[in-house]
Amino acid sequence: MIKGTNQKVNNGEGGYTPYVGLGTAKLVAINPSNEEFMSITGRENPYPLTYEPMKNEDGSLNYQHRFLTYNEEAGYNFVSFNVGVNSSTSQAGNLQFLNHKGESAWGKDLDSIKANSNMAWFDTSKARVAKDGEVNLINFLSKWLAYSSRAEGAQLMIDLKSMGIGDYTNIASTTKGLKTLIKEYSDNYVTLFYVVKPSADGSKFYQDISTKNDMYFFANPDGTVPKNVLGYYVDKIVKNTAERGATLCKEGVQYELCLLTKFGGKAVEPVKLESKVDTEDGW
Repeated sequence: MIKGTNQKVNNGEGGYTPYVGLGTAKLVAINPSNEEFMSITGRENPYPLTYEPMKNEDGSLNYQHRFLTYNEEAGYNFVSFNVGVNSSTSQAGNLQFLNHKGESAWGKDLDSIKANSNMAWFDTSKARVAKDGEVNLINFLSKWLAYSSRAEGAQLMIDLKSMGIGDYTNIASTTKGLKTLIKEYSDNYVTLFYVVKPSADGSKFYQDISTKNDMYFFANPDGTVPKNVLGYYVDKIVKNTAERGATLCKEGVQYELCLLTKFGGKAVEPVKLESKVDTEDGW
């Protein structure tokens, strides 16, 4: 059991048409084999499912963690995260730190974070440098687990480590731990951003789930999308990416900022979202 979970409750191919927008899904498997995929979905995956580490330009490795998700409308789809062995470092040379509660912060070192009064919320007592892609994976798990680092006894990273999750070079241990977690929290949902990837010639469209800019969110316990996801969080991310001159998704990806709907066949540019909902904090 992960302490501090279920704290964030918000009440408020062949002829297949992909979906765009925000929809909730359950996690049903992690790094499944082709046989497991067939057993779960009732159909064969069109390519061999392998999870060998991928090599970066510098020769270092990235380790794949592919979650099989299920949404009643969009069906079964993978959402993927890669965690490397290098320290997570910004272009400015700052390091990304991760503490025992699963909170992350950027800084030159821990001493500079401690000295910054605006960073008083970040507990540095058990913090360490995060690995490339690790914070993205932890943030995703936090959203799915409805986890709050402010809950009494919250210690996400310690609880995950006790389940064998944390040494991402040990694929067998991490996968086993995540399988246990998925089974234990089988009723939990996470809000995902469904997008469409066109083929090179534009003649076909493929379903995908975008995780760029941390586009995944908490879900209501009944499997609905919280009202403030589109009304506040997506708006905030859109504005942030625009200010940085970044893109919301990868180049060529087609999407729509709406609740989950069938793909209409054309890209939609970011829109200004008028509806806003005040929130208790920045989760």
